[in-house]
Amino acid sequence: MLYRCIIINAPSFFAVTWRIIRAFLDKNTSMKIELYSNKKKGQKRLTELIDENSLPSDFDGMGPSTQEILCKNSAKNGEAPPKRRIVELVSVKRGGGEGTLAFDLKPNEKMKLQVFTRSELGGHFSLYRFPEGLKSSNMTPVLEDFSVARSNNGEMTPFSADLVDDLTGAGEYTLVGKSEVKSKATEYFLVIGDVYE
Repeated sequence: MLYRCIIINAPSFFAVTWRIIRAFLDKNTSMKIELYSNKKKGQKRLTELIDENSLPSDFDGMGPSTQEILCKNSAKNGEAPPKRRIVELVSVKRGGGEGTLAFDLKPNEKMKLQVFTRSELGGHFSLYRFPEGLKSSNMTPVLEDFSVARSNNGEMTPFSADLVDDLTGAGEYTLVGKSEVKSKATEYFLVIGDVYE
């Protein structure tokens, strides 16, 4: 059951859209949803509802940041939680288009890289490494043309793939996603990289 939903930093045009949407919702439900285009006003409202020690530090509270909470909660089977997490929605244009994600790893870091999607046709991913301080002409392929595709059961359910389980090596990386040539719409892939020491 929804107690309260606070939307902070919403684009100003959404406030107008929200007024229209709100008219179609149950009155009790719509009264539980608050929208703030102004970040400061939204954060002030959060401090009225949530104890300062429980509110994450990225919302002006004294608690751990949302990044720290997510990393701690993602530890499984007694494993240490990741040091940091990279989460990015990569959009890949239709008809063989590409989308990219750049990130870096420091010495002594390793990463597990996964992709999640509801894409109808899937896509292909390649990962390139640029050693620290070197230009793009020195890129090294780490993973080439890895297919992220739905099984043939025809269901439109979300699916995921592990791109790399143990990526190591300091440097800059670029993940390139490419859509199927016959795709008719932009495809979206949620890329999650858990970084460990």
